Amino acid sequence: MDEITVEGHARWLALDLEADADELIAAIVAEYEASTPNGNVEAIAEVLASIAQRTAQDNPTGDDAFVLGLWAYLETGLQLDPAGTATLRAIRATPDTTARQVIDELLVGTEPYGTGESMEIDTASGPALAARVRYVDPDDADREVRETSLVVWVRPEAELPMSFLLACSSIDLVEAAPVWPALRELAAGVAGL
Repeated sequence: MDEITVEGHARWLALDLEADADELIAAIVAEYEASTPNGNVEAIAEVLASIAQRTAQDNPTGDDAFVLGLWAYLETGLQLDPAGTATLRAIRATPDTTARQVIDELLVGTEPYGTGESMEIDTASGPALAARVRYVDPDDADREVRETSLVVWVRPEAELPMSFLLACSSIDLVEAAPVWPALRELAAGVAGL
C-alpha cells in the first residue's frame, strides 16, 4: 500500500489519531476560534479530541481491521460546527470479497429501512462503491432510524487482500442529508489505497 493522502475536502476537518488530546484541542481552537462566533470552540474541540482518542484506542491491533483516518464533517466548512465524523478503516478481505459484501457485513444485526441507494464513483484510488443505507437497530427501544453514508474500495488482488471502508453514521436524518454528497467528495480525494 502506498502512502495514503486525502485532498479536496473543504468541509472535512482531519483529526489526528496520534496527537495528544491537549495538542489536538489547541490546534482546533487556533484554527477556528476567530471564525466561530458561538464561543463554544474549546468545548467542541474537546468533544472532537475525545472522539479521536476513543477511535485510536478502539483501533484493533490485529491484522483484520484498523483505522487509517478520522474526519469531522463541518456543516459550513468555515466554522467549527461538526455534524458527524467519518472513519476510514482497512479491513482484511479474501480474494473474492466484493464491495456489496463489505456493506452487507456492516449491516448484520440491523433491520433495513427503505431501499437505500448506491453508485460507482471515481476516486484518486480508483473506482469505489458509494452507498447510503438506512436501518433500525433491533436492540434500540426507541427504534430510531439511522443512516450511514459509506464508500468501499476492494483490493482482492493485493498480496494481503484488503477492503477499505469510509463511513459516516447519523441518527439525525436531516443532518445526514448533506453528508451523503460530502462523503463522496471526501472519498474522491483519497489516494494510495
